[in-house]
Amino acid sequence: SRVLKEILSQACAVRSCGALTALQVAHCKMASPGQEAAGDIDDSLYSRMRYMYGDTAMKKMAKSSVFLSGLGGLGVESAKNIALAGVQRLTLHDVRAAEVSDLSAQFYLKEGDVGRNRAEVSLPHIDQLNPYCLTDVCTHDLASCDLSFLRDGAYTTVVLTDTHLDVQLRVSDFCREHGIHFLSGDTRGVFAWLFVDLGEEFHIFDPSGESAASVLIADISRSCPAEVTALLLEKKSHGLQDGDWVRVSGVAGIEELNDGVFRVKVESAEKVSLWHAPAEGEEAGADWRPVDTSNAPAAFVGGSGELQEERQGKTMRFLRLRESLERPEFVMTDTAKWCHPANAHAAMQALAAFERVHGRLPGAWNRAEAEEVLATAKAAHTGEEALDEGLVLRAALCAQGQLNPIAAFMGGVLAQEVLKSVSGKFTPISQWLHYDATEVLPPACLEDGFDATAFLPDSSRYSSQRVCIGADACKRLAEAKLFMVGSGAIGCEMLKNYAMLGVASSDTGRIIVTDDDLIEKSNLNRQFLFRPENIQQPKASAAAEAIKGMNAALHVNAHLDRVGPKTEGTYSDRFFSAMDVVVNALDNVEARRYVDGRCVANQKPLIESGTLGPKGHVETYLPFLTMSYASSRDPPEGDVPFCTLKTFPAKIDHCIQWACDIVFQGQFASKALEYNRMVRQPDVLSRIEANDSELARSYRAVARFARKRPASFHECIGYARQKYETYFVNTPRTLLHKFPLDHKNKDGSPFWQNPKRPPRPLEFDPHDELHVSFILNGALLWANVWGISDVITDPAVVGKIAAAAPVKEFVLKDKKIETDEKAKPKEEVASRDELEEYRSVLVEYFRTHSDLREVTAADFEKDDDSNHHIDFISATANLRARVYGLKEAKRLECKRIAGRIVPATATTTSAVSGLAALELIKVLTGAPFEAYKYWFMNLGAPLFSVMEPNPVEKVQVTEGLEVTMWDRWEIKKGVSTLADLIAHFEKNMKLSVVGVCQKDGKMVYMAMLPMYKSKLEMKLRALLAQKEGEKYRDLVITFKDLDGNVVKNAPVVRYYFRRSKKPSGK
Repeated sequence: SRVLKEILSQACAVRSCGALTALQVAHCKMASPGQEAAGDIDDSLYSRMRYMYGDTAMKKMAKSSVFLSGLGGLGVESAKNIALAGVQRLTLHDVRAAEVSDLSAQFYLKEGDVGRNRAEVSLPHIDQLNPYCLTDVCTHDLASCDLSFLRDGAYTTVVLTDTHLDVQLRVSDFCREHGIHFLSGDTRGVFAWLFVDLGEEFHIFDPSGESAASVLIADISRSCPAEVTALLLEKKSHGLQDGDWVRVSGVAGIEELNDGVFRVKVESAEKVSLWHAPAEGEEAGADWRPVDTSNAPAAFVGGSGELQEERQGKTMRFLRLRESLERPEFVMTDTAKWCHPANAHAAMQALAAFERVHGRLPGAWNRAEAEEVLATAKAAHTGEEALDEGLVLRAALCAQGQLNPIAAFMGGVLAQEVLKSVSGKFTPISQWLHYDATEVLPPACLEDGFDATAFLPDSSRYSSQRVCIGADACKRLAEAKLFMVGSGAIGCEMLKNYAMLGVASSDTGRIIVTDDDLIEKSNLNRQFLFRPENIQQPKASAAAEAIKGMNAALHVNAHLDRVGPKTEGTYSDRFFSAMDVVVNALDNVEARRYVDGRCVANQKPLIESGTLGPKGHVETYLPFLTMSYASSRDPPEGDVPFCTLKTFPAKIDHCIQWACDIVFQGQFASKALEYNRMVRQPDVLSRIEANDSELARSYRAVARFARKRPASFHECIGYARQKYETYFVNTPRTLLHKFPLDHKNKDGSPFWQNPKRPPRPLEFDPHDELHVSFILNGALLWANVWGISDVITDPAVVGKIAAAAPVKEFVLKDKKIETDEKAKPKEEVASRDELEEYRSVLVEYFRTHSDLREVTAADFEKDDDSNHHIDFISATANLRARVYGLKEAKRLECKRIAGRIVPATATTTSAVSGLAALELIKVLTGAPFEAYKYWFMNLGAPLFSVMEPNPVEKVQVTEGLEVTMWDRWEIKKGVSTLADLIAHFEKNMKLSVVGVCQKDGKMVYMAMLPMYKSKLEMKLRALLAQKEGEKYRDLVITFKDLDGNVVKNAPVVRYYFRRSKKPSGK
């Protein structure tokens, strides 16, 4: 009955939009009743997005309803992203029938859909994106209908795209009167804009979405104001900003500071001062009173305590559209185009005026009609700054166009604003965002005599795109040979953009995409090309098949390889040389660096992009023009010191890493693998009896592992109970014996001061849920290793058995405890007597157990909640945190850190992919250097930063000879022996060869060593062992100049082998 009521409720809601069609009824679906009733979040689907938004925002979104009008390019991008985010209901509205011009940007339309309502065509596709999002269609005419259905439908937010300004004003006024959030947006050629009105007062509970800063105190000054010096550990700064609120805790000797909440002023990257908050009613930041510690008592200990940031919400006020048109406030997207927003705003209104008079937009590249638009803009212009007439003309000339990358970018931004409106998470745009990509228009388009023939629309699906970039650019896109590495979140969006742009749609074009990963359920939330039936299929092949469905003319090949040194046979220099451009859609720095190196070696442009929650970047690296990806990256952050991880954790992250890398991997993975390697050995018993030296290296690990073999699940519980005693009782006792609470360092300072925290032994309590969770999940994992299937899963029963299990009596051991942060982990080496003892254990074990079989080593998998991996790691980490007095973490946070999960959402990937596709157009059309952009964005802030690419550095090798990192010296003829090679550089470049080695480091020649003189007359094909079919070999050569100085930055030398019928070597 509950399901029936829900269906009827949804049917009534759809009826409010007009007649209920069969199509609408078919797509009225609901979230899982069990999930809805419990208020839970489907972590298997939403986990990556959940880390970005948090549960509060996610649950608000799951109760919200969004009305979205206009299913053109911008509308469908926005609808896709909103549906993936998991709003409760999404209504798709449109009154327009699909036209050929829509096919350039609307990826759910095909040629056969021309003439059909765009919303009705899109509905079944949007419906498939998320099982928890109800979708329906409305076809009312918003220009004339009764708008009360928006109120009666209980819509949280109304979004209008591809809608005339007069209709926007009508709907905006209605929404403001009835407390409905209103947003609108549009794309016109290479111009786009969006508007946000969230009411007179809109409360944001988390303006930034950043993790609250937690700062260990290294010292507090005796001064007024008190200055706190932060202990940075692995961080570069304390992460606080002027005006942030912090709570002080754990400071020894100044109790009045503890539990106090203060404002901070930033003094440096390491230091902040503390101030009392202004009294209620005073302006924030006015007349702050300093915190005075100048008379701190003698007992005060500076190196104790911490600052915990306390995030504050904020309220924003918005003007309705009618008022904001006259008093606009802009968010900048590109500071190099500082005056563009105001002029684009004028162009937007002038275009609306033209459409009001003529019933259409100005004709494509119709100069007379563009001048009419300009005249309207000039007549309405009242600003102090002169109107940029050229910008207004450009907007009018290409207004009939549609460019998919711009729709993708703005669709990501607009959808993000919708999600802010329904969740209260992140700071909304206030209130206008104007964007343009005028750099892709022909530079001479405003000159007299410009021939716009190639920019006029035609009858093809790329008609609207042609208006923006011209026939020649469309042809170059169609003929492009593109290699993309990765087909995950960004990769799916990229491939969709390529389908709309017609990349590789001619017989000579080719897209090659490779990804060695398989589709998981958690991918479906943002990798929109995949469906539930694709789970466990290869990403690359599923994505390739999906985009062929969007544009059947595409030529795309899917590979299932990981690109790296092991696959250079496939992705060879010849392969890279055949490509026009390489695109990275990767999620790790190591792989990015590798692909970047291959692009530099083969002098190919690379388009690089990435996301982290609401943040994203797009960068283009061009041969001989820019630096490379590797040359412009920050150095990687240092590892956590081993002693910190093993003995002195300072934050929950250390506890989670210890639980994952040391405890979980040690207990259930690495030792099990070593055991299996020994079991696989032939005649293992006789070899151990003979004390085989090869096996002796594993005696210690395997013997200690094997002698704990359980015979029942009760013994597994006993094993886990003993581990509890070791980790959380005995180890803290040993540490406190070695370093008592009053222990001093050599300089007289307290040993136990930040970041070191003294542990507290934690006696086992069978009634404590966390204690029992460690035992239960540890026992289940141990049972799985040994193949014990008769298990107990009742926590209460397991707790009782664990409480009664015997534990070894604690014996204090005089072990060295490492305190040096620079010390590296050392492998424990067994003495000769210990090795003999372990050998005896193994002999007895292999004699006793005739059923030798391999055990099941745990293979860590974060997304399978049935395998107990995260449950065990979470319990282990939080018990350790409790021992050391650290703040515990929820299971979800433990999963994120242990699984190294990167927060992700479809909005950011959509926006990033759009900008990357614009850069692709520039690369393939040979745009000038100044046209390229490095984009950095934070959709949550919202913040956009655009920079010019870093120009390549030119390095002087010798006087008159400069090189860049993209150069290589090629030798194609006249050199057959090593002596010829040396003579070539002496004669042509005045350089003497000091050493020659291959790129793998193998030495070929060293001038200072006599042994190499005999090789001078050897043929290089023999000396380098030329392989059959090999055409060249890259060499790294060390030179000296005429003054005897070693030459720095000499490029790689590519030596082309002379033709030979029978090459030497194998």
